[in-house]
Amino acid sequence: MRLQQVLNKMKKQEQKIYAIEKVIVKMEKELADVKKKWFHRKEQKELEGKIAANKTQLDKEKDTLDLLPMQYGYQNALGVTKAMKAAKAELKKVQQVQKEWDASETKQEKLYLTIPANVRNVEKREVQERTGQRRSIHERLEEKKQIVEQRPKKRSSRNVGMER
Repeated sequence: MRLQQVLNKMKKQEQKIYAIEKVIVKMEKELADVKKKWFHRKEQKELEGKIAANKTQLDKEKDTLDLLPMQYGYQNALGVTKAMKAAKAELKKVQQVQKEWDASETKQEKLYLTIPANVRNVEKREVQERTGQRRSIHERLEEKKQIVEQRPKKRSSRNVGMER
């Protein structure tokens, strides 16, 4: 993630440099046109000043671009790209090993715990699922009643307190 951040910052810096270079080229073309005209010395001076300012800004941006990798402990941009390629290769290798491990895991048969009290009902369901029959509402209601009857009854504490 850190390498990606460094590369993103470098890319933004390169975009700034490219934009400044485009502005300088545009201004130099305007300057060439102004030099051809008579009585436009003031415009010529202004354009030359703007071009000089943009060139100094361009130099600062290039220096900043050179310093970005050094801020993160790399010698230059090439070191960052090499580290990024190595990290991507290692990530790909780890993902491949993970994929192989996951594939071997799915081959194992899943075991389920069967509770003896429900074995009869489970067998009924399996037979019904195999034959494609659906259980009626009455059968399900009867099954739920049996489950409730099998549970131990709890005495409510409210009733005990009122009898006193």
